[in-house]
Amino acid sequence: MAPSLALPQQLIDMSSWFSEKVFSRLPSRFFSKPQLYAVISDEEGSFPGLQEPKQETSKFSDPPAQSKTLKILILLLMVVVFVSELFFVILYPLHAHSEKQFSTPPPRSSPSPFASTTVRQCGDSADAARSLDCKFDYLTISWETPGCYHPDIVESFLAAREWKFYEDPNGTAVSSWDVVSSGSRRYNVPWDWHFTHCMYTWRMMQTAVLERRALPDNILAFDHTRHCMEVVRDRRWDFEELHTLVHVKWPKCMPYEEWGMANFVDPLRSKLGII
Repeated sequence: MAPSLALPQQLIDMSSWFSEKVFSRLPSRFFSKPQLYAVISDEEGSFPGLQEPKQETSKFSDPPAQSKTLKILILLLMVVVFVSELFFVILYPLHAHSEKQFSTPPPRSSPSPFASTTVRQCGDSADAARSLDCKFDYLTISWETPGCYHPDIVESFLAAREWKFYEDPNGTAVSSWDVVSSGSRRYNVPWDWHFTHCMYTWRMMQTAVLERRALPDNILAFDHTRHCMEVVRDRRWDFEELHTLVHVKWPKCMPYEEWGMANFVDPLRSKLGII
């Protein structure tokens, strides 16, 4: 809401002083009748029926003095108008905004109910992960909690290619899906898998922002983002070459209320000086 522009008391006092000291001293008329008739007579000629009145003696009747006084009064009036405009257009809005921003700071928002949530993990082995109801993620080759498992994105990734996992870098032995889904070994995958993995983890992050989903901490790490940028930028190998060895991971699951506020919103608010 825009601040109300109430007339400052200082401006009211200045206007009263100006009226009392200046306008009260003005003559009842700037030009006397003789001067008026003289102007008409000089420019238009004589008019019938107009009789020049008698000269009146007045301390304001001297044309040069009146002209000088009038110029001074006009100049003073212009100064008053300019100062008033300057105050209302520039200075007063800044003053009102400053008072609104700093005099009464906005109340802090109530703490998130998830702020004290204990980060849930899937242990450090496949057996421990299963006992904790965790799911194996083919996209990240990780054991994820139900909150950090994104089935829609994982299924889309699996449908993109007929992915194959290999026991060795020569690609001579193909692991069955049962072995892969056991989530207890490391595997060799083609460069195409690595490239597409980066694309889909970025999709996962974007979806998490829009839908406020939880994310595993290893995907949140900037090192992973930087690594994927290099993969996409450099294109070092052909897609079919086996240049990637993937290891099973057990990351921490971070709810949106924790990673969103702690790692993005709070630092941004601090940088901008927002309470």
